[in-house]
Amino acid sequence: MLAQIQQGAPADVFASAAEEEMDTAVKDGLVSGSPEVFVKNREVIMVPKDNPANINSLEDMSRPDIKLVLAQKDVPAADYAVEILGKANKEYGPDFEQDVLSNVVSREADVRASVNRVVVGDADATFGYASDYTPDIRDRVKVITIPPGLNIIATYPVAALKGAKDPDLAHKWVDLVTGKEGQRVLQKWNFEPAA
Repeated sequence: MLAQIQQGAPADVFASAAEEEMDTAVKDGLVSGSPEVFVKNREVIMVPKDNPANINSLEDMSRPDIKLVLAQKDVPAADYAVEILGKANKEYGPDFEQDVLSNVVSREADVRASVNRVVVGDADATFGYASDYTPDIRDRVKVITIPPGLNIIATYPVAALKGAKDPDLAHKWVDLVTGKEGQRVLQKWNFEPAA
């Protein structure tokens, strides 16, 4: 999305799952005011409900028979997954990250597409956000939690953009998602509060 905004796509507000993207938007002079973290999210592993590969932990992801799907490189959820695997090398052995990544059978356009591959049974597992565990897939997938010491907490910044068609409305939207009502709705969808 940032690339589209940089190329002139019309947008009033920018929210990102990666602070680096927001930092770039600020550096490029695209943001009006200061970005605010409006929500947090955690990575999880999702497997089909019947869990044919018998994945019950992060450590199980290194077995050679796992068909793992990830989002493309530079998609924040995939980058966080690789970061988690790197941290896990200390816990599970120096080859853990490489063993898991050698199980990748495809890279999808985004995290939702990688989750959908698990939903339809084309993959044994994927990494995604807790917020990707939505009501429409809850009867078809199971979530495996990642140990807190290894997990990444993604912080999502939001900001109105300088090129907003209606700057006042853009700032009101930011106020809504960072306010009490917006936070209540986001928690309903498995996001964690910003504070």
